[in-house]
Amino acid sequence: MKTLKVRIVGICCLIDVNNGSPTKRVILPYDNMGHGGTHIPFVEVAEGDVDSWTGFAPKPAYQHFNGSVNYLRWELAGHKVSIDTVDVSAPNLWATSSFSNHVPSIKMVCPSLRSYPSADCFLSDPPPQLIAGYFDIYKGSLDAGPLDEFFTYFDPERNWPAGRGTQSVDLTLPVQEGGVVIRIDSFDTSEAHDAKINLKPQAETVRIGNLVMEDLIGSRTYEADTSEHFMLYYNLAETNPPEMPLPVKSAAPVNACSPARWT
Repeated sequence: MKTLKVRIVGICCLIDVNNGSPTKRVILPYDNMGHGGTHIPFVEVAEGDVDSWTGFAPKPAYQHFNGSVNYLRWELAGHKVSIDTVDVSAPNLWATSSFSNHVPSIKMVCPSLRSYPSADCFLSDPPPQLIAGYFDIYKGSLDAGPLDEFFTYFDPERNWPAGRGTQSVDLTLPVQEGGVVIRIDSFDTSEAHDAKINLKPQAETVRIGNLVMEDLIGSRTYEADTSEHFMLYYNLAETNPPEMPLPVKSAAPVNACSPARWT
């Protein structure tokens, strides 16, 4: 079976679309915090894997820090991401134990939250001032990516124990033979434009993420306090809880923010 690895990085929250349904939605919150490094929601593909594209243009080709591979990046601003060429005959979406053990559950971090986020998170055209982009998945497997080399805990600590977090969530997506087609469709509620990306048959990996620029290209060489960035997850709640545990500064990720799941 042919597969495509979709690496999900940065401030991205996985929510269950319906009770009992295997479908999950990856939400990229809009960064309204006004801090120095604003999170950029994006779809990134190695330039050599792109056969053609139409619609709004990617950013000019660039390289990751100390790398030599050129990448193209489409930035999201009120967009739905979808992949046309998913193998619909494949088994339904499932998650590994590593995903469950290393991707923080916001509901466990903060038990006073409801078991589901704001109703806006489930709309086909959510408000772009809350959600910059989303990606629905219903096939393949979800796994934790590379684990951090340190332990993270939340203060105050509730139901999510201290442990090693993951630098990404890796979706192994079954796709049809031939080239993969990625669509980026604007919400009706946004003023964004559409795009279509045609990948070459040999393409194996794409990234969907929500990172500050230094982390997107991997140039950060110092320990950063990203604990405040976790507040973007609480923005997705129906109402703010009385307490909002955050990663402890000394245990915050060095190179990037990390994905989370709601439950």
